[in-house]
Amino acid sequence: MANQAKRWRVAAGAFFIAGQSGVLAEVTNGLHQINYDALTIEHAELALTPDGATDKAYVTVYNGTPDDMAIVSVKVAGYTTATLVSPMAKSKGFEQVPLSDTYVVIPRKAELDMGPDSVFISLVRNSGPPKAATMTLKFDDGTSRAVPLEIIAPDSAETNHHHGEPNRE
Repeated sequence: MANQAKRWRVAAGAFFIAGQSGVLAEVTNGLHQINYDALTIEHAELALTPDGATDKAYVTVYNGTPDDMAIVSVKVAGYTTATLVSPMAKSKGFEQVPLSDTYVVIPRKAELDMGPDSVFISLVRNSGPPKAATMTLKFDDGTSRAVPLEIIAPDSAETNHHHGEPNRE
């Protein structure tokens, strides 16, 4: 990531720190199939918006590996533009950065928990609302993972779940 030094790191408010130890393993997306020693993706959701043009994606990623990991790109079939949206520091409103111009660092032993009041991904639709969707996340180690997105209604709340805390599963 040295050549990406000008890129933006996501605000720490989107992360939940957990104290687990481990090594890199395969990404999983099944309900509660959590390997606390691995990079785990769960609760990938797509919230359809009433305006019919832009939708919001929320992803929970737990990084149980011994190294920081970065999401360097996100793609969803049926959408053209993906933008990372984050609250602005010390002010009201949100900052929007095209995902092609940024990356999202997930510290080791920490969780990225996207939500409407923290960090999320705004997506511009190509056409009508999807009946099914898959998000492909590319990481700085060169791996890519495709995860199905659960489609939720505009007025629905995203899933609240934290890895690394078995009592909150």
